[in-house]
Amino acid sequence: MISHIAAVSKNRVIGNNGQLPWKISEDLKYFKARTKNKCIIMGRKTFESLGKPLPDRRNVVVTRDTNWQHPGCVVFHNVLEAIRDCQKQSATYGDEIMIVGGGEIYSQTLFLAQRLYITLIDDEISGDAFYPDWQEDFELKEKVDREENGFKFSFCLFERK
Repeated sequence: MISHIAAVSKNRVIGNNGQLPWKISEDLKYFKARTKNKCIIMGRKTFESLGKPLPDRRNVVVTRDTNWQHPGCVVFHNVLEAIRDCQKQSATYGDEIMIVGGGEIYSQTLFLAQRLYITLIDDEISGDAFYPDWQEDFELKEKVDREENGFKFSFCLFERK
């Protein structure tokens, strides 16, 4: 199963200048709980914003730069190759492959995703990275409302219609 996990504002912003445009520790804990012991696929810019491989996960980075390497990461130059690699790792990392960003990787894989873990930020935020429009193809299955640091948000689970 291919799943996306993202924090998304009302206007679909997911980042600004290579960083999250909000500080919500509960969302980071949610991300950790949902991705631990799984294969996570991300673009190079997303990896560089993290700064290091995330522990207890198979960190798979997709980049066009054929010379890019980083200890603790598996590198691919095509997102479909990255997905195939993760499928081969299911005995160790389970059947759910987590796409964790950024905007370009989300756009390239949304058609493959069966499940979306979206932290919906109840605000319009300025940014330069966006999550693709998903509402037409997915239906809301669960929603838990929260508030932290002046942000109202909801942990939402969407599944493909």
